Amino acid sequence: MPTRTVIFSLIAVLCFLYTLNLYLRGRSKRVIEGCLGLAIVVSVTVSFFVLGWKWGLLALISPFILVGLSRPLARLVARRILGYRTGVDDRQGETDVFAELAAGKSLESVMARVQKEGDARRERLSAVARKPAIASLLDRYGVSPSQFQEIFDSLWASALHDLAWEIVSQPDDLEALLKMKREGKDDLEIWAHFRGME
Repeated sequence: MPTRTVIFSLIAVLCFLYTLNLYLRGRSKRVIEGCLGLAIVVSVTVSFFVLGWKWGLLALISPFILVGLSRPLARLVARRILGYRTGVDDRQGETDVFAELAAGKSLESVMARVQKEGDARRERLSAVARKPAIASLLDRYGVSPSQFQEIFDSLWASALHDLAWEIVSQPDDLEALLKMKREGKDDLEIWAHFRGME
């Protein structure tokens, strides 16, 4: 088997495992994520020395593509392993106010970062709301932009925070959520539905 095939196969497997780990849960998740990330960087670096700069550039770009392509399969495998639906926890990169203050950062700088993160989420949600399928659904259910923001914020602050972006971005999920809210379902019923534990 050519060296090129071995290196790119290794990068593909590492990218899949990295993506799968994003959907899994456990105490070792961060350690595994770091180790897999390092292994991907090492594999890409090795490709420059072994395969030359042209193939090295392709290897440098490939993890970004492979992680995106492997998400649907990783999501499915994670659900099989765990027995319930999970998402990538988008809150991990958020500012931990107490940790930042304990580290000596000023309250003003910490709050400025929190504000910036909130603004970025609002802009992203606004872009989601403009998608034709989502806009049509929101119009049909009479959901205003501020109500849509409230729906997202309640998901973001709940035990479904890792699925919040998936739920509001996918018409089927969003419609299921809007129906359950209209029917007066409680948070536990909504959680069970979206975790696939009904």
